[in-house]
Amino acid sequence: SQIFFSSVTALIGVVVLAGGLQGWLLSKTGNIEKWLVVAAGLALVVPHYWITLFGLVLTAVVISKQWISLRTVKQQD
Repeated sequence: SQIFFSSVTALIGVVVLAGGLQGWLLSKTGNIEKWLVVAAGLALVVPHYWITLFGLVLTAVVISKQWISLRTVKQQD
């Protein structure tokens, strides 16, 4: 179960890290978001429970912010 958890969070971390390095997640990221996403991706790759949890929370915050922004823009159109 630890191997599965570590593998899944590492996979998510690589995807999030790539998004941060490219500057895109759900939409184009600003400079602060970009560095938060890169930090989250690195935290997700580290096989430590609390650091991984921090990465998941940080990823969820940035994705939630972007998702709300996208929905707001679509509702205005």
